[in-house]
Amino acid sequence: MKKDEAIWLSATLSLVKVYITPKKVSFYNKLDNTYFEGDFSLISKFLGTELDFEKVQNLLLGNALFDLKNERFDSEILGKTYALKPKRDFELFKRLFLLDAYHFKMKQQRLEQSTENRLLTIDYPEYQEITGQVFPKNVEIKAEEVNKTINIQVEYKNITFNEDVRFPFKIPSGYKEIKI
Repeated sequence: MKKDEAIWLSATLSLVKVYITPKKVSFYNKLDNTYFEGDFSLISKFLGTELDFEKVQNLLLGNALFDLKNERFDSEILGKTYALKPKRDFELFKRLFLLDAYHFKMKQQRLEQSTENRLLTIDYPEYQEITGQVFPKNVEIKAEEVNKTINIQVEYKNITFNEDVRFPFKIPSGYKEIKI
């Protein structure tokens, strides 16, 4: 990841590769020889909530999906977390944020669209400190709808900071485009 510029992910044995920039989402799947290039609508549809580059980046870094600085919250202490519920929530969905009391990074984020019977839960089971910065060891994403559940688990294998990075992403020829 190059902050605010690009995110590159390689999933399970490099079978799926993803490249995300502020303007574009690209991925290919070696299992079925398909690829996608477009905007954030596919990821948003997949997870059931409107996403953009900043929200995806925040999700992967253990930060809140939304800017919490200009909002008021009802709060309570739950174990070793602070539960924050917005005093005024969005019209289309409810939000809940659980902050780790030790480093104030997200422990869990929940977005609920009751009218659509959708729930997006993002868990951060464990954090690690690397060169003085707190970073998730893994992220567990669960998107639920009426008869469908999608689970995504992200595990960080190698993290370094402030180094030049390259993003080895190229869609192989002969792959079939996914259209939405």
